[in-house]
Amino acid sequence: MPATLSGEDSSLDSVWEEIKAQVQNEESIYWDAYVETMSVLVEAYVEGLSADVLENLRDELYLDDDGDVGEGLFEALLDRAGEEDVAYEPFDFEFFYYDVMGTTTYGQVLKRTSIWTAQVRVWSQVLPKGGEIGLISTSAIECEISEDVFNFAKRAAWPKLSAK
Repeated sequence: MPATLSGEDSSLDSVWEEIKAQVQNEESIYWDAYVETMSVLVEAYVEGLSADVLENLRDELYLDDDGDVGEGLFEALLDRAGEEDVAYEPFDFEFFYYDVMGTTTYGQVLKRTSIWTAQVRVWSQVLPKGGEIGLISTSAIECEISEDVFNFAKRAAWPKLSAK
């Protein structure tokens, strides 16, 4: 079985990364299976703990004497998943271009920020010389280009490409 539950084509390299992505973004159709699996694992872990450890966990989780340590740990797990950055695998391209109202905009991926978005720096004839940094949906990217093509465009002052 792959290290991911969503399949081998996931852009995340572990189940924990998938859980974080779903807590922070949108739950997949498999979310109930994730919750069930996590609940079973947490409960099995709690069952093996000594009374002293359970008492310490109740204190750390701010639970009263009747508080369910398993539920408390599960909630803490989801809280942590909501706080940690998700480590997405990089896209298989770095440079690209797209058209904005007749202007060719060239870009470089700085960091993948979700399954379908990236932080990028973009340049064009109408942008400031240093370009601009922002987020982009990969659906806006018209064409991936090589670093050589990107550098050629940079030397040529970001030329407008003719329509396909």
